[in-house]
Amino acid sequence: MGRDRTHTPRPRAPIAAVGLSVVCGMSILFAAHAVKPSSHRIFAQDFPRGRRFHEELALLRSRGRVKPENEALIRENVHAASRSLSMPPALLWCLVFQESRLNHLAGIDSGKPSTGLGQFSFSSYYEINFHLERYGSDSKQMLERVLGNDPRPIGAFRDDVFHPSSYYFIPTAVAASAAYLNNRYHHLSSLLERRRIAYDADLVWFFAALAYNKGTRGVLSLWNGAGHERVPPLRRLMSEPAALFVALEDEHWVRDALEKIWPTDLAAAYGRELRIHARNLRDCSVRDSGWVPGRNLATEGK
Repeated sequence: MGRDRTHTPRPRAPIAAVGLSVVCGMSILFAAHAVKPSSHRIFAQDFPRGRRFHEELALLRSRGRVKPENEALIRENVHAASRSLSMPPALLWCLVFQESRLNHLAGIDSGKPSTGLGQFSFSSYYEINFHLERYGSDSKQMLERVLGNDPRPIGAFRDDVFHPSSYYFIPTAVAASAAYLNNRYHHLSSLLERRRIAYDADLVWFFAALAYNKGTRGVLSLWNGAGHERVPPLRRLMSEPAALFVALEDEHWVRDALEKIWPTDLAAAYGRELRIHARNLRDCSVRDSGWVPGRNLATEGK
């Protein structure tokens, strides 16, 4: 309401885990205590991928909903945070694009529980402010490196959207969103390592982005439902990109898994949302190397 959406940075001052019941054999990818790779084989270096994302971005620019200076600042900070965390920048950029269409003030005057660039809610703020180092120190180190200091407590502070502690400040929003995504990665990879399930780190990153949107419980329910009927066992989903992306098209697998934690109607709705979110992330961030199923259903319910 009357706020200037141009984002000029000012000088900066110096869930309990659900049990995973699947037991799988080992394959030689990333075994216990794996280190995150600095290069990512399935994710694109240039993003977004796909003509429809470029067309939508062009439309947002033409309507003034994404200003060039804000878009550039988001991209700059995506690269900075991703570099610090060995995170695929394409995935982080595509995630915040899906969440807010790069609008760092999204929902600021709506009264909705989730707002801002990465659609942070109470639980997101609580983790960043009080449990940031639950899975390691790299998220805190990234905040300090990218922002110049630790700006916590971070919150949906509306009075000064350029304050480093405000989630509406673009560098803070990108860094906090990256930290939250990074914690999902650490949580999921630690569960796999505890059960000695080898994994491709890029595929854990992809599941981390799904957990960012639909919660870690949802991802663990999918894992627990792997290896039944048409869906391959978890060890294949964690090592073969094509197997994972095909499985995420399986409406029954996703719905049945989510019914373990949500009522039927809600599970069906959340399952549809999860499948669409997965397709959009895939089509936006994954490079073309035969891993993406030929049929593109990402236009469903955009």
